[in-house]
Amino acid sequence: MTVPAGRSSVAERAVAETASVDLLRLLAHTFGASLVVRPLRDARGNVIDGRIEAINSEALRLTRVPLGDPTGKSLVELYEPDGLRALLAALAQARPGGDPVDLIWSLRSTLSVHARAINVSGGLIALSLRDAGNAFIDAIGSRQLLDHAPFSIVIKTPDSRYLYANKEFEKQVGRPADEILGKTSLEVLPPGVAERFAARDQMVVTTRSPVAVESEELLLGRTHTFINRAYPLFDASGAVSAIVSTETDITALRQAEQKVSESERLFRAVFETAGVGIAMYGAKDRRLISCNPTYARILGYKPDELTGRSFLDLTHSDDRKQQVELASQQELGAIGGFELEKRYLRKDGGIVWGRISVSMVRDEKGDPLCTVGILTDLTDRHAAEERLQQSEHQLRLITDSVPVLITYCDAEGRYRFINREYEEWSGKSRPEVIGKTVRENLGEANFAKVKPFIDAVLTGCPQHFETEIQFPKVGKRAVSCSYVPHLDEAGGVIGYFVVVSDISTRMEQERLLRKAKEEAEEISRAKSSFLATMSHELRTPLNAIIGFSEMIRDQVLGPIGTDRYKDYASDIHLSGEHLLDLINSILDLARIEAGRFEIDRVPTDLCAVARVAIPIMRGHATAGGLDFVIELPDRPALVIGDPVRLRQVMINLLSNAIKFTPPKGMVRLTIAHRTGSRIEFSVSDTGIGMREDEIPKALELFGQIDNRMTRRYQGAGIGLPFTKALVEAQGGTFSIVSAPERGTTVTALFSELNESLTGGEFLR
Repeated sequence: MTVPAGRSSVAERAVAETASVDLLRLLAHTFGASLVVRPLRDARGNVIDGRIEAINSEALRLTRVPLGDPTGKSLVELYEPDGLRALLAALAQARPGGDPVDLIWSLRSTLSVHARAINVSGGLIALSLRDAGNAFIDAIGSRQLLDHAPFSIVIKTPDSRYLYANKEFEKQVGRPADEILGKTSLEVLPPGVAERFAARDQMVVTTRSPVAVESEELLLGRTHTFINRAYPLFDASGAVSAIVSTETDITALRQAEQKVSESERLFRAVFETAGVGIAMYGAKDRRLISCNPTYARILGYKPDELTGRSFLDLTHSDDRKQQVELASQQELGAIGGFELEKRYLRKDGGIVWGRISVSMVRDEKGDPLCTVGILTDLTDRHAAEERLQQSEHQLRLITDSVPVLITYCDAEGRYRFINREYEEWSGKSRPEVIGKTVRENLGEANFAKVKPFIDAVLTGCPQHFETEIQFPKVGKRAVSCSYVPHLDEAGGVIGYFVVVSDISTRMEQERLLRKAKEEAEEISRAKSSFLATMSHELRTPLNAIIGFSEMIRDQVLGPIGTDRYKDYASDIHLSGEHLLDLINSILDLARIEAGRFEIDRVPTDLCAVARVAIPIMRGHATAGGLDFVIELPDRPALVIGDPVRLRQVMINLLSNAIKFTPPKGMVRLTIAHRTGSRIEFSVSDTGIGMREDEIPKALELFGQIDNRMTRRYQGAGIGLPFTKALVEAQGGTFSIVSAPERGTTVTALFSELNESLTGGEFLR
């Protein structure tokens, strides 16, 4: 080992060189698995033997060297021949100054050993031994060996000046050796690190003993964790001549340890807080070793109360046999693990349903160590299943008692439920239907009718329709069908319910009703045609009667001789006009019903119409001894209508009110503006009135209310129906409010016309 000139004294170099042999022995005892061998060669230079120069305890264990001090003994004495061939071959390959030689050989113990051999000047061979899969530090030898070491090695004087630094140390400090040798730690290392190293070196010199410390250092911008070891070397007089220090970067090891620690903490946190029960049982005695709080809580115990308990003590007697059989098969290796639903016995004597998943933990030889069980509490689920079974039983009782078909199909169109009525109609039992598709059960023809509705309900849209289905047992039936989607929590369709009711009777009744309606409409049309025809037929002779009676009454052709004949002619004329008015009303009503009644639609002021009708009816009211009250608004009451027909409506209503009001009574005509742009026209009286159930009859054509007052005041029963028809034909609404002996109010309501829209042109 040499030191550049100017870096250290000759004495210091000598100390370093004379210490090399001691250093080799020291390194053998310092690092993981080291063996120093001095080879013995034949005349050709081949290695024929090897004597152990130094060996540490790890190498003793790893290479199976017999206990005791093997120093100085030949490898041939210590190893079997079949274990030495590769080793001696490697020693023969090693050359001074050459690269390390890697080899793997097997000992009699079948242990696979990985070694790295280096030919060291002076004839020493250093082997760094490693288990397969375990990396041990390569370490012993001269400068060549030290320079190849994967950890830093330095040699210092007692006052901490560097005599030697290997390549790894150069990398750690980021400086070449020629900038390191001869300098102190304070000159090479950062201040804090240098002071710690100087103090350590001083402790080695003072105590004359090795010192090992662990520290964190910031090197080249990164924090590293190191194991620092320092050893004293002594000269012939026993004084400390040098300090050998090694520094191993264990950052990755500490990080791995931290990860392991974090994993252990995480496992413990999961174990303690898991929502399922976790328990470990002995593989042989099957007694509980440890469990988490959830496992104990499920069974109603505290965790320490379960320690040492056999799983059989906690299992319901009816479920023990099955678990014992499965556990035995698992122990023998027939099965790796198993799951089982069983009943547990709680501390309070109750029963808990649970699902246990059991795994076997084995050692490297495959022998059982323990079993781990994961317990899920199924008590609530079993209770829910029992409630569901009861609910299904109740549902079946209900659905089997209703006279409709009820089924449930899944999203694939397969039947999952049918009621008894479906069995009756289809002639098939539940086992014959459940699991089959709608197409299979209904057949192609019927399936084609309902397929569009099935496709629609599977999109989430309820369907309601009527159709005819051919059933195997009951034949063709008209049915009303309702398809209701069954949605999951996310809104997806997982099936649909079907409710089918027989509407064959209803359909037949509707057919008969339609037929009766058509016949009634035909009769009504015939009636209207008859009334129109008869009205025309009667008007011709009536016109002649009225005309000739008027001529006789007025003695157009000369005196008739007797005044009584003149009175007769006047009566004939009045009766004829009355009959003609009656016939005209019947004819108009028939036209309205037939939709052929012509009405002028022009802007009309109802107040103006009332002013024409009032003088006509005032005399009749006065003659009957009645108060005649008129209430008109200050501004026009404009509507769209026929002025002649509206006047006819007013006259008819006033005539009825006067007719059915006893003397000293009152008749009121009112026109008013109402909210919502409406015009209200009403006629009220204090007359005889009607019961509520008599009003519909009064509105029937030719309707007569059979009581004393109606017999006293005769009429044909056309006035109110005809008046109502006239109001509705002009877009109005017609209503009657009446009570016996309290009078009647008849109201017509029309939409108001804005005067600005008429341009001032309307009928007044």
